[in-house]
Amino acid sequence: MDDTQIIDLYWDRDQGAITATAGKYGSFLHALSWNILRSHHDAEECVNDTYFRAWNAIPPERPSALRAWLGRITRNLSLDRWKAGRTQSRGAGMETLLGELDECIPDHRGPEQAAEERVLAECVSAFLRGQTADNRYIFLRRYWYGEDIGYHLYQGRQGRHRKASGLRREPGKICPVPNEKGAAGIFGKGGDHGMKAERLFRAIGLVDEGLIEAAAETPVKKRPVWRRYAAAAACLMVLCGAGAAYLVTGGFRGYGASAGGSGINNAGSAADTAVFMSYAGPVLPLTTADENPGVTAERHTDWDFTPRTDPEEYASQWGAAITDGYILGNPTDTDVTLTLLYPIVGGIKDLLSIDPGLTVNGETVGAELVIGDYAGGFGGTGGGDTSTLNLRYPSQWTDYQTLLDGGDYREAATGTQAPADIPVTVYTFTDFKAPTEQYQAATQAVTFTADEARTTVLSYGFEGYGWDERTGEITYSYFVPDGQRRGETCKRLIVVGDDLDGYALQGYQDGGCDPGEEIDGVSCTVTRSETTLRAVLLELSREIFDTMEEDPGYYGWLSEAAEVLPPETYCALAERALEQYGLLSDKPVDRYDSGRLDELMDEVLSVDRVLYLKTEVAVPTGGTAEVTAQYWKAPSFDFACSGSGRRNLQGYDLMTTLDSTLTFTAQTASVTHAENVQITGQNVGFDPENGVTEVKLDPNQPHYYLEIQPVPKETD
Repeated sequence: MDDTQIIDLYWDRDQGAITATAGKYGSFLHALSWNILRSHHDAEECVNDTYFRAWNAIPPERPSALRAWLGRITRNLSLDRWKAGRTQSRGAGMETLLGELDECIPDHRGPEQAAEERVLAECVSAFLRGQTADNRYIFLRRYWYGEDIGYHLYQGRQGRHRKASGLRREPGKICPVPNEKGAAGIFGKGGDHGMKAERLFRAIGLVDEGLIEAAAETPVKKRPVWRRYAAAAACLMVLCGAGAAYLVTGGFRGYGASAGGSGINNAGSAADTAVFMSYAGPVLPLTTADENPGVTAERHTDWDFTPRTDPEEYASQWGAAITDGYILGNPTDTDVTLTLLYPIVGGIKDLLSIDPGLTVNGETVGAELVIGDYAGGFGGTGGGDTSTLNLRYPSQWTDYQTLLDGGDYREAATGTQAPADIPVTVYTFTDFKAPTEQYQAATQAVTFTADEARTTVLSYGFEGYGWDERTGEITYSYFVPDGQRRGETCKRLIVVGDDLDGYALQGYQDGGCDPGEEIDGVSCTVTRSETTLRAVLLELSREIFDTMEEDPGYYGWLSEAAEVLPPETYCALAERALEQYGLLSDKPVDRYDSGRLDELMDEVLSVDRVLYLKTEVAVPTGGTAEVTAQYWKAPSFDFACSGSGRRNLQGYDLMTTLDSTLTFTAQTASVTHAENVQITGQNVGFDPENGVTEVKLDPNQPHYYLEIQPVPKETD
């Protein structure tokens, strides 16, 4: 019975809903509770209480991801029971988990706790979306499902990868090799855990349901082997102290901004400007596609700190509404028509939240979206690691100065040259069969040999990858769809260059694909076709967007991209990414060297870029035109879990003339609803307490910054 049918039984007040829930998810919920309590009796009581809570909550609730929704209830009930009856002989699993999380966030109690947990959960969700599939899996298996992840990580063919990673496992933990006492310092002292670890554990329980569901797709026993393991343990470090966390993972920014720098440029920032762990990028000036437009401009930029209300009517002081207005003047003796480009820093997935708009002479105009390339780079974990496994986002305003200065980035974004289309051979896998009742993680492996110099293989829908250096055998594998946990979406191997000489199919008990664990009864239909890479990517783009529209919860925030991006544009961006840093580039980065399209195409939607709103405006000779951009701007910030000492601090940068073709004659800035914030740092000149909410800026000064904290709310 599928989830929709089970939920319908609850709505019909049919007692069969409990039976159906227990039959489908009882074992999963019991294991989840046992991982926390280490008591089968207590776990059974928590599971029964989960059914009772579900019966009382549905209706009116209609969960979009039933398994994750039930699991969240079980986690909270188990934590409550652990708190009520904690002894040394009971709850050892929870003791370990909280010990690892104990040092992750400051101990703070108060009425804002629930709201803070929600914000923290959003941060963790955003971070996980920017990690590799392996990292997401490991983190969630450990801190959402409560499992010991050592077996997942270190079984199978890891050899040289473990050595290259610079990480090693200690019982129940992962710690950096260079620091022998790092386990205690990073993961806590064990035994006596306060509210802060419990808060973090509950916050992790609130992460995006789509991520929880994705982690459940992989069997408990083993994780399929991918080419690289260097980043496999990194995500466990993210919540465990600023220094280690942001070096290992590349940081948060939702996905990986480095606290210590992006590898692009870290020099030249204003002396008093904070370098934030999550850098949101600056407010950039209007520019044009015209080389020498001969147009002057007066600019006024306003930060509006009105609290923002989310769909659940929760108001928070987070971010600012930006109004960036321009009066364009034409001192020439001829009328001028300009192609305007208004730049905004963000990911494609952020566009609905950013909600940008342009007006020209007071009238709203439809602007074309022009998408620049990924704004950052790639790097290792520090400490001599020269790999390119991790995303390295710009970490401060000077990185964008380096990126945009000279206009090459803008010209590349507005150019029309598309990558050359490439002929490919596609192997499509459908009609899956396996004894999934006996082997819940039944796996099919595809093994072949290929000349790396003549053949490049890309994959989509495969969870596992292995390469035997001795024999040259390459293995791709996937968990056989069972119609419930894993959908029937087809799998593809896309061959660029010389075709495969042949391949072998073999079924296994699980994703380890280990000798001695072969099974019969695993089969599929393989269809070979010849087409072009562009045609394949366009087909995948449409499939992904269709899935996002049908099941937005699975993709989380990424699903918003389907509402703003045509599949053709998505296809073109994926193709360009492959040629820039994927396997079709001259020097592919380690992050994508397995050829896995799933991850690359997800990150096409998530990584930070400069996005341009493009429109035209006529400026008559001797006359003016007014152009105004409005959008919501996320702040730069440090994470509550980092212990950085800049709790609740939000940072904003403004560039006066960077990459603008306009000649600025005057610039001013203002702050609106300043009563909602405390200005803690700036070089702008605001003084709201004395009525100074608007100031003149010097266009010759490249950078202004503003740092604020929300005014604390009065509590009863």
